[in-house]
Amino acid sequence: MIGGRKAIVFSIVVVFFFAIALAGNAQACVGRKLVLGSVEGARSSLVSRMLSILINERTGTTVEIKFFSSSDELFEKVKKGKVDLYVGYVERSLDYLGGS
Repeated sequence: MIGGRKAIVFSIVVVFFFAIALAGNAQACVGRKLVLGSVEGARSSLVSRMLSILINERTGTTVEIKFFSSSDELFEKVKKGKVDLYVGYVERSLDYLGGS
């Protein structure tokens, strides 16, 4: 049984080192800019800032957050391509897009 345990540990170590060797350097989207839109408000502001940090740290993408006074104003900017990604409630987004 000890020999079997050593084989399992050895296999795990080998897989670990192969995973590290094959991973190499992660390529990020450095230099890319993403515009994140949000309606002014405490909750959406917090979520926007958290999402911005997550995107920046995981991808290297610069995130610019733009706040709007209403959902209609935000959705118009999305339609015009001025906002790449937005934080909002699903129900409001479905209403705007004509869903149910």
